[in-house]
Amino acid sequence: MHAEDSKLSLPKSICYDCVGEVYLSFEIFSSGTPTACSYCTAVAETISLEELADRVESAFFDHYVRTSNEPDEYEQALLADKESDYDWEREGTLVLYAIQESAGLSEKAAEDVLEILSERHASYNHDDIGEEQEFDPDSYYEETLETGAEWDEKWRIFERTLKTEARFFNREATSFLDELFQGLEKLISRKRMPAFFSTRRVKNSPIIVNAGPRSRIKHFYRARVFYSIDLLKEPLARPDLEIGPPPIRTAAPGRMSAPGISVFYGASDRKTAIAEVRPPVGSWVAVAKFNVVRPLRLLDLNALDTAHDQGSIFDPTWKERLERVAFLRKLGNLMTRPVMPGDEIANYLPTQVVADYLANGCSPSFDGIIFKSVQVKNGRNVVLFRQACRVVSLEPREGEGIDVDLFTMTEDGKEPDFCVTAAASDVIKYGLSPDICPDFLGVDFSTFLSSNSEQDGREPGLEVDVESMQVHEINWVGFTSKPHRVQRRYPRPDRF
Repeated sequence: MHAEDSKLSLPKSICYDCVGEVYLSFEIFSSGTPTACSYCTAVAETISLEELADRVESAFFDHYVRTSNEPDEYEQALLADKESDYDWEREGTLVLYAIQESAGLSEKAAEDVLEILSERHASYNHDDIGEEQEFDPDSYYEETLETGAEWDEKWRIFERTLKTEARFFNREATSFLDELFQGLEKLISRKRMPAFFSTRRVKNSPIIVNAGPRSRIKHFYRARVFYSIDLLKEPLARPDLEIGPPPIRTAAPGRMSAPGISVFYGASDRKTAIAEVRPPVGSWVAVAKFNVVRPLRLLDLNALDTAHDQGSIFDPTWKERLERVAFLRKLGNLMTRPVMPGDEIANYLPTQVVADYLANGCSPSFDGIIFKSVQVKNGRNVVLFRQACRVVSLEPREGEGIDVDLFTMTEDGKEPDFCVTAAASDVIKYGLSPDICPDFLGVDFSTFLSSNSEQDGREPGLEVDVESMQVHEINWVGFTSKPHRVQRRYPRPDRF
C-alpha cells in the first residue's frame, strides 16, 4: 500500500472552526483533541467524523422527521383530477442540505457525514429493497414542532391532585410549579407586544415586564358596578377605598385570588375594565385610573403565547426545554379560559395556586400577572398581588370634608352631574347636622377594614388619578356569537 493511500484511509476528523453551529463548535473546542483537521488541515481541537455523525444522528432523531416520499390520499386525488393544476412536491429539505445547514458544515463535510449515516441505516433485508431508509441520500427532512404533550399530562395531574387530594400542603404541586417556571427570564416572545399601554411595538418581547413611572406600563383601570345612582357617593368620594382592592373581609374568590386575599384586578383600558364587571342594563359603573407609583415585576401570559427558548439541536437538554416552552404557550389559555357560573370554586383553584406561587413561592417573586380578557377581544387584564396593590390613601385632612353632588337641576328636572369637592365643610367645622347640608357625604371611613389602613406596612404601589374618574350609565350591552346550524333528519318510510 502506498503512503498516500494509507493517509487517505485514516479516520477523518473535523475541527471546531469547520463547524459553524455555535453550540457544537464550542463543544468541540472544549472537549476536542488537538490534531490536524481533515478539511482545513489546521492543527486545532477536533473530533472524529464518526463522533460528529453520532451528534447529527441524535439531533435529527430529536428534532427532525423524514417526510413522506409519496403524496397522501387527498393529494393523489388532486393529481388524478384532470382539471386540477396541482403539482405535488415533497415537503422538507434534502437530507444533505439539512445536515449542512443544521451543523454549519461545508458541503464536503456534510457529504462525508451523510455517507456514514446512510451506511448505518442501510437495510439489506430482501423485503426492504426499494424502500427508503433513514438518511437515504434522496430523503427529505423537516424540523418537528414540540406539542408539550408530556406537560399537558403533568398539568392534568396538577389539577386533579389540587381538587381531590391535597390543596394546601401539596408537595407534588410545588415541585411541578418549580419545574415549570424556572428560567422564565431567559425566554423571549417572538410576537409583537400588544399595544397594552402604548402604541410602541417591539419585535421580540420579554416574558417578564416592568410597570412603573419609568416603564411603558404606567397605569391600570379598575371599575365597579352599582345598581343605583345613589350608591355612587362613597366610591366617588373615596375611590382609593371603594374602587381599589376590596377590604380583606369582603375579598371574594377570583380567578387569581383565594377568598379573603385582597388583590387588584385591573385592565388596560376603560372599555375592558367595564366589560369585566359585566354590568346589567340600567346600572352605573364607576371607573378610575390607577397610576403605578413604584417599579413592579409582572409576568405577561400573553407573551407566553409565542415564547421561544433559544438553544441548539445539539444540546441534549434542548428537546426537554422545548417541550416545556410548548406547554407554556398554552398556559395563558388554560389560566384564562371561561368558567361558567357555579363552577368557579373548583375551576379557579389551579389558577389561584399558580398565582399564589408566583407571588410567594418562587424567587424572585412577581408582583402580578398580565393576562388576556375573556370579555373583550384583544383586551388585557392585570392582577396585582397583595404586596403590590396597596393604594395611596385619599383620606381628607383634619377639618376637611368631601362633598359629592350627583345631580344638577335643568329645565327638564334632575340630570346626572357628578361633582366631588374636597374642602372645609361646615358639617365638620361647626359640628352641624348632616340634614343641614344633605349633599355632604358623612361617612366614617375609619370603620372600613381596608388594605389602605395606616397599620398596613406595605409600600403603596398604586395611586388614584382622581381627575380621570368617570361614571358610565349602562344603556345596552352587546355580544358576539358563533352560530351553529342544527340539522334535522327524517328517516325514509321504508326503514320502519
